[in-house]
Amino acid sequence: MDIRFRKGGMWFLKSTGQSRYFLPDASSNFTHFRHVLVTALVLCLTSNILPAQFDSILVVDLSYEDVSGEYILQDLSKRHSLRFSYSEIDLPQHVTFEYAGSLYSAIDALMDKLRLEHRWIAKNIVLREGVVYGKRVKGYVIDQDTKTPLVGATISVLTANGEKGASTDVRGRFELPRLEVGRYDIRFDYLGYQQVQRNQVLVKSGKELVLNVGMAVSSTLSIEIL
Repeated sequence: MDIRFRKGGMWFLKSTGQSRYFLPDASSNFTHFRHVLVTALVLCLTSNILPAQFDSILVVDLSYEDVSGEYILQDLSKRHSLRFSYSEIDLPQHVTFEYAGSLYSAIDALMDKLRLEHRWIAKNIVLREGVVYGKRVKGYVIDQDTKTPLVGATISVLTANGEKGASTDVRGRFELPRLEVGRYDIRFDYLGYQQVQRNQVLVKSGKELVLNVGMAVSSTLSIEIL
């Protein structure tokens, strides 16, 4: 006579007068397989994250003086097993850069210095040219005859990302949002005054641009009849 019973997740088979045998529990095997599978999946998913996390706590002391941007990237690649991916980027030839801190923060600071945008993918760093902004464009809008400030005059500039603008305060002063380096047509409007437009205004990265504009009273008045 065979007696079959379960104990501790295993099935046992006992035959009268014979040795005891046991059979594995199918559900136990499946549970073990599931745990192994989940562990393997977690390791695969984190394998591309952990290197960047380790880099974030790695402390470095970098010092470069009057070297090319390409030299710095190559040196960092060798010293810290990094890989920079980029193409058609004009790297500066004369760079002085010093930084002490985490490698992750050092890369951020270096990219700001080189005016590049970057993205970490494990220990690969993808580079592309960043947006270069010019200095602020500001100034005053006044009546060209009386020299009094024109409060609420609107200033508009058309950019690649749409129209940006500003208006004058009680002193006739305005300041435009930051613009990328380049040339722009800037328009000035005020009710009852002739429109003024400054064409091909050059916005530079190194010098603040001041525009003081005098506006003339319009010689024609539009009357709306209700």
